[in-house]
Amino acid sequence: MTSTPSAARPVTLAEVTAMADQLASMAQRLDPDALPDTEIAGVISQLGRAVRTVDGMFTLTARRAEETDAHRASGHRSAADLVADATGTTSRTAKARLRTSVQL
Repeated sequence: MTSTPSAARPVTLAEVTAMADQLASMAQRLDPDALPDTEIAGVISQLGRAVRTVDGMFTLTARRAEETDAHRASGHRSAADLVADATGTTSRTAKARLRTSVQL
């Protein structure tokens, strides 16, 4: 019996929730002044990597929100409203992000 490579296994809501919970926990514990000077550049680099990774995942998933009308199930009038609410941005910014997600 062969196993499915982890890259081929779909990401689940439970996994994304666990990731968000872990990031929130780290954010609560983060004390930049307690970081050794020798680790600051590395922490900045790795946080940037995390931001780019999550941003890419979000943008790709936003396309599906528009395609499936998922916004309705969460009580939002549009996919842009769902994206704006999730990211704390304006509807205009969310619409631009959705346009980008459709082009990918």
